[in-house]
Amino acid sequence: MTYPESYYEFLKLLAVFRQPQLVVELGTRQGYGASAFVMGGAKRVVTYDIHDARLSDCGPPVIEFRNQDSLQVDVALSPIDLLFIDTDQDGRHYGERAREEYHAWEPFVAPSGIIVFDDVSINRSMIEMWSQFEPLRGQKFTLDVHQGCGMGVVVLP
Repeated sequence: MTYPESYYEFLKLLAVFRQPQLVVELGTRQGYGASAFVMGGAKRVVTYDIHDARLSDCGPPVIEFRNQDSLQVDVALSPIDLLFIDTDQDGRHYGERAREEYHAWEPFVAPSGIIVFDDVSINRSMIEMWSQFEPLRGQKFTLDVHQGCGMGVVVLP
């Protein structure tokens, strides 16, 4: 899937709005999302992917690529101002994996932080996960963005 420019503009605007000290991105892909967060003013972005460093020569030094499983939580990465959950397995998004990542990382998200789930409307697994999802704290919203694939947002108190 190719994402329109407005998708990355949205990620950039999230960073403009929040001015995060730390963004953790789960699922790097090509690194455009991480770059968008930096363009929006994020001071540091740590991005995880199990695939080889697709971000290796991309972006400024405030982006740190970690070639490891996103469930290997680094407790030193706290507090997280913005958590972006966008991993896939075998080219597909799976709701159970997104839920596991949320539960692993949520305790390290700062008060008034934001958690964004990408592609909550992309397939049955993600639709079911998001429709049944109840955040541990905060409020959940659904945004109909980027070609109807949707983003789920949790704003923490």
